[in-house]
Amino acid sequence: MSSSVKNPATKMVGKSKLKRTQSSLVRSSPTSRSYFQGLSSIADVDLEAGTASIPVDDHREEPKKPAISRPISFRPVPALTAAALALFILFCYFRTCEISTFEKFLLALIFTAVSLLLTDKNKRFLPRLVSLLPKSVSLLKKFYNDGAKKLGFSKNPPRERLKVYIGDAPGTESEELLKMTRKEGAEYYYDGDSYEGGYHKGKYSGSGVYSFNKNGRYEGDWVDGKFDGYGIDFYRGGSEYRGEFRKGLRHGFGVFRSHLGYSYSGEWSHGRCHGVGIQGYRDGTFFVGQFKDGVRHGLGCQTFRNGDRFAGEYFLGVLHGYGFYYYVNGHYYEGSMYEGFRYGYGSYNVGNGETLNGYWNYGMLQTMLTLSTDSVVQAVEKGRKTAEDAMQQRSVDEQVNDAVAAANRAAAAARAAAVKASRKSSGGKV
Repeated sequence: MSSSVKNPATKMVGKSKLKRTQSSLVRSSPTSRSYFQGLSSIADVDLEAGTASIPVDDHREEPKKPAISRPISFRPVPALTAAALALFILFCYFRTCEISTFEKFLLALIFTAVSLLLTDKNKRFLPRLVSLLPKSVSLLKKFYNDGAKKLGFSKNPPRERLKVYIGDAPGTESEELLKMTRKEGAEYYYDGDSYEGGYHKGKYSGSGVYSFNKNGRYEGDWVDGKFDGYGIDFYRGGSEYRGEFRKGLRHGFGVFRSHLGYSYSGEWSHGRCHGVGIQGYRDGTFFVGQFKDGVRHGLGCQTFRNGDRFAGEYFLGVLHGYGFYYYVNGHYYEGSMYEGFRYGYGSYNVGNGETLNGYWNYGMLQTMLTLSTDSVVQAVEKGRKTAEDAMQQRSVDEQVNDAVAAANRAAAAARAAAVKASRKSSGGKV
C-alpha cells in the first residue's frame, strides 16, 4: 500500500473532487485567477555625477578662496569587486540551497538595489529607492498572494487530497499504473470529504460511499466517477433521494423527501421531475399527474390545502386548458381555464340547480349565455372529458417501489464495500 497526493478538484469525481449537480441538490474548484503584475516602471534615474559650480568674481583683488565642497570621488574598483563577490556568493547559495523561486527573486532584487547604491556616484538613487519601497512591497505582496499557487511560489503546501491505495506495494511500478489497476481503495480530502469503495481505471466505480463533510453522503452504484445505477443520496438536514441515477443525476424512478415536508415520487429525467409522479407538501397540497422539466405540465389532479380540487390540464405549472374545478363549499366549474382563472366558455354551478353560463374573463362572468349554447356545451364536455382522463392516468407506484428496493440493496452493498476498503487501508502504510 502506498500513498500519494494530488490537487483537489471539483465535485464530480475521478481526478477531481466530487461536486453535487443541481439535480442532486447541490454540493466546482473555483477557477483561480492568477496573473503576474510586475513592478511599475521606474522613471529613468540620472546617474551621471553632478558638478559643483565655483562662483567667479570679477574684482581685481583676489579674495580669499572659500572652502569648496567637492563631489565624492567614485572609486569603481572596490565597488565592482564587492559586487562580483556578492554575485559569486549568491550563485553558490542558489546552487547549494533549496529555496523557493520567490525567495530567489527577492534576493536578486535586493542584490540589484545594493549594486545600484554602490555604483551610484552622488547617492541620488537612494531617496528614489526609499520612496518606491512601499509601492514595491505592496506589488510584491499582491503578486505573491495572487500568483503563488499557480506559479509554485507558495510556502504552504496546496490543499491536496490524500489517497490510500489498496493492493500491491508500489515496487517498481509507477504510481499512475497502480492507480489505473487498483480495484478498491479510499480517498480522503483535507476539507473532510472522503470516498471508500471500488475503482475502475482510476475512477470511482462499482459500489462505494462518498461522504460530503457536514453535507450528507451518497451510498450506491458508481460508473466512471459518477452516481450511476441505484443508490441513496442523503443531504444535510435529513432530506434524501432513493432510486435511480444516470451520470450523476436522478434519472429513472425514485423518491425524494425533503426535511421541510415536500416529497416527490415518480419518474425523473436528467435530474428533474419528468413523466408521471406524485407531489405532496406539508400544508396538505397534493398533486398526481404529469411533469415536464420539473414542473406540472399535462394532465393532473390536485387537492389544495383549503380542500378545493381540480382535475384537468396544466401548462408550465398552472391550471391552463380544460378541466373540472370543485370548490369546498359545494360549487363547481366545468369549462376553460387560463393561468388558474375561469377564462373562456364554461358553466359555474352554485347549487340548488342554479348555474352561471357564458364567457368568463379572469374569473368574472363577462357574457351570460344559456347552458344550451353550443360554445358552452362544447366547453363543458371538454372539461368533463379532460377531468376523466386526468383521473385515469397510469400508475408508476410499482416501478417506484422496485427502484427504492434496488436503491436500498445498492446502498447496503456500498456500505459493505466501504468497510472492506477502510479495513484494508488501515492495515497498511499510508
